[in-house]
Amino acid sequence: MPAVFLPQIEARITELEEALKAKQFAVKKNPSGLVRIVRRGKSLLFYKRSSPSDAQGTYMPRSQEKLARILIQNDYDQKSITAIEAEIKELKVFLKAYKEKCSDTVYQKLTSTRREFAWEHFGMMDDPDYAARATEKLELYAENGFFPGKNLIITMETPAKPLSSKLLKSVIKTYLK
Repeated sequence: MPAVFLPQIEARITELEEALKAKQFAVKKNPSGLVRIVRRGKSLLFYKRSSPSDAQGTYMPRSQEKLARILIQNDYDQKSITAIEAEIKELKVFLKAYKEKCSDTVYQKLTSTRREFAWEHFGMMDDPDYAARATEKLELYAENGFFPGKNLIITMETPAKPLSSKLLKSVIKTYLK
């Protein structure tokens, strides 16, 4: 993954942190509780459960439908908080690992020229779906200022025509002069 995607990942973390705060606020301000939902014909019946082990619950009359919906939303928000926290954690772990690995020699040589390159290898160009996604990726690179032959290195292969070490050496020599 080229460094061009790092700002998008950081922006995603910021977006998730904002969503997390909003969900946490909603959970705090709303009552907590569990609701069991039963469908009877075209109607939904709500039963307030006193604990997770309470399988039946106490019937909530139609006048408490608003409360039932709030409790259901609150339960959903609590589950969302767990998922959001997990995604934030995974993205931060990925960013840390990626930034540490970017110190390899090829990256150092690419950045020592004071020019930034992205290198994309398309390895399954014989697969039509993969080729279509590759085209979308090239558009994304262009939208972010990376153009083939200028600051975007592209290599590709198929099972019938694998990438040769000779071509790789030539590409590296061309861009790392």
